[in-house]
Amino acid sequence: MRSSLYPCIVAILSTLACAHTATNLAPTARLTPTSTHSEMEFKVGNARTNQMLPGVRVSAITQDGSEVELGQTDKFGTLGVPKSRLRELGARFILFSCERFFSGVLRVESTAFDFYAADERYIQLATFAVL
Repeated sequence: MRSSLYPCIVAILSTLACAHTATNLAPTARLTPTSTHSEMEFKVGNARTNQMLPGVRVSAITQDGSEVELGQTDKFGTLGVPKSRLRELGARFILFSCERFFSGVLRVESTAFDFYAADERYIQLATFAVL
């Protein structure tokens, strides 16, 4: 009697497991843009130590090639800039510069993604050393 019940129990449990898995594989919600906010936060880190970098100078390179300083990162390595200001300047690139680090740049006008779709952009700067 036991040997004939075993295959039935296994079949029932397998069916329940498959049904449970099928309900968990339902399609997820469509991704929506992460931003409806008006400020872009730039976060700057050290590529070697993964610590955030305070005092990084952040500038925008405009359509005519001029550089406009946006500010410096705070003690948490963050600088907030209104998106409207970046649009008014016609920013093409965002430049990050700090002593003892290679400069970094983010391209605003990219065909790969919408720069303004997010509320924050993260970049890591690499240290340089004289050998």
